Amino acid sequence: MTELHGHIDWAQRDILIALKDRIDFSKSQGFSCSTDHPVAYDSPDHLHPVGTLVDHTRHPRFIRACEDYFTDKQTLSFLDLGCSAGGIVWDAILRGHIGIGLEGSDISRLQQRAEWRLLRESLFTCDITKPFSLKRGSEEPHKFDVISAWEVLEHLTPEGVDGMFQNLRDHTYPGSIFACSISQVDGGFTDDGTPLHQTLEPLPWWRDSAAKHGFSPLDNGAFSKLDYARGNGNASIYYRPQHSYRERPGDCLLVVFQRT
Repeated sequence: MTELHGHIDWAQRDILIALKDRIDFSKSQGFSCSTDHPVAYDSPDHLHPVGTLVDHTRHPRFIRACEDYFTDKQTLSFLDLGCSAGGIVWDAILRGHIGIGLEGSDISRLQQRAEWRLLRESLFTCDITKPFSLKRGSEEPHKFDVISAWEVLEHLTPEGVDGMFQNLRDHTYPGSIFACSISQVDGGFTDDGTPLHQTLEPLPWWRDSAAKHGFSPLDNGAFSKLDYARGNGNASIYYRPQHSYRERPGDCLLVVFQRT
């Protein structure tokens, strides 16, 4: 009953916010995703979907923290990688910002689960480790203020991490930020023995990988642990906190990189 009441409360407030603020969905429309790899077909998370099929992360506090960081901008553009159900994208749009999400598997799109029914022009599938271009009209590619990835990077191969950072560079400008939580624990194995967490490396490794593409850690204290959408103990399914995966202290790296 507690979970049900929580779900109803979130849904009711989403409706009231949309009505009160008369959310302009057109801000996040008109985008297209160009890629030769529309699905991460070789990814264990597509072949054996787990998180992408059930997770539904929401975290309005992260959106607010980004607003506090970019005080000179009224409207921000957000890109969430490995967006699963699209909850973070929806949180950005509810605050009046541009919100776009990319997911490697097409399971959520095919099932039209969660926000995929609502945000038809804001959510796309593609392999984020291969070249892609998010554009709007003649602009190519679009430069985002904020890119995020919540417990996604550890699912990529080391070569895939390099490709992802190149895509990040193509879709950011100097001063843009990349916020992420990166698991440090074994994520289990598929039936054929393939690890779901393919890259488990310490923070210096991730810093070096980011630095090769012009990103450095933002160490000015602008973001606190509770600002991170995942990796801080938050539930993987926002409306089922008692039955969701939660990280324990030390399970995740919490990092904000800034494009230099």
